[in-house]
Amino acid sequence: MGDITGDGAADPDPLDGLELNEEFVRGAAQKEASARARMLGAQWRDAPPVDPGGRRWSLPEQQAPRQQKRWRVPRLVAVLLASALAIGALALSGLLGRLPRHAPTAGGTAPSASGADVPSLAAPFAGSPAASWSDNADGIVLPPAKPVGNLSAATVGQDLAEARLYLVVAYLNPQILGGGSAQPVLDMLASEPRRLLAGALVRPSRYDDPVMWLSRFNPAKVRPVGQVVKVRGTLTASPDGTGGMTVHADVDFVYAARQAPNGSAVVRVVARRVLDFVFHGPAHSVVDTAHLYVSPTNGYTANDSCALIDGYLNPAFPTTPGDGLGSGPAVDPYDTAQPLPSPGQSAGRCQNVRQP
Repeated sequence: MGDITGDGAADPDPLDGLELNEEFVRGAAQKEASARARMLGAQWRDAPPVDPGGRRWSLPEQQAPRQQKRWRVPRLVAVLLASALAIGALALSGLLGRLPRHAPTAGGTAPSASGADVPSLAAPFAGSPAASWSDNADGIVLPPAKPVGNLSAATVGQDLAEARLYLVVAYLNPQILGGGSAQPVLDMLASEPRRLLAGALVRPSRYDDPVMWLSRFNPAKVRPVGQVVKVRGTLTASPDGTGGMTVHADVDFVYAARQAPNGSAVVRVVARRVLDFVFHGPAHSVVDTAHLYVSPTNGYTANDSCALIDGYLNPAFPTTPGDGLGSGPAVDPYDTAQPLPSPGQSAGRCQNVRQP
């Protein structure tokens, strides 16, 4: 399969008609998983498909939020080879980091608003609760490796590391984040999730938005600021009832960005991503153990255009004219105690999100 980037014909500027005010980030999207994805996720847990080979998500309309799809994951070793180039780039950028042993605190204290708290190119996270979070992969916390289901502690440790690697490649890879090819992520996936992500990249929609699978900015409009992404999240492992396990990831990523090519105003994008990985037990001998069954099951994005769905994160900037705020009470994007949308909630709601 050829390289799939999701790039298409030029669209109208997503920032036209949008206006910021100081209290709110311009749009938070929470998109619902497709019914087919949820169905396949359940099927994969009990009857994983045979992988025939091969390689290998908001922006709702004017008032819409982001949500996701559902799948799962088995063991993988070849994924490490498929991602070798991406891992090398990440290591050179200092993004892989070390494996943290203790979970970070559940929240952050928002600094008082002052001139020193205004984000800048030199201090892009100034004034944000995320300023005290860990950098890059150091913020993704792994639990101790213990036997789960019919899986040994050693196997569980390997599987947890593989799930963490997916999060690093998909959400922290500087090449992908800067708008590069999504191929390193596709290469990590088993055939069914790979097909679904590939379809979302080619035809992004409110119900199939690739930014739930990976994070990318459109390089013609937006550039990441610096090499640091602030991260806070944990992985948990639980038996799946069939001898294997489900690894549940709940991670917040905070990106700093500026307008391309050389904008000076810095804004932040808060992306909460909730994913499930299913690793099958020894009885499932037919599954593709070299690739991942991943299911983005929930999440939201704060400061992302509600009017454009093009497979990229589309933040608004202080110079953006117009009116693009969501409706309803303001939501704190850093408050993980707030309930996530349930699978039955309507997709496409765009809410005001408080700017920290």
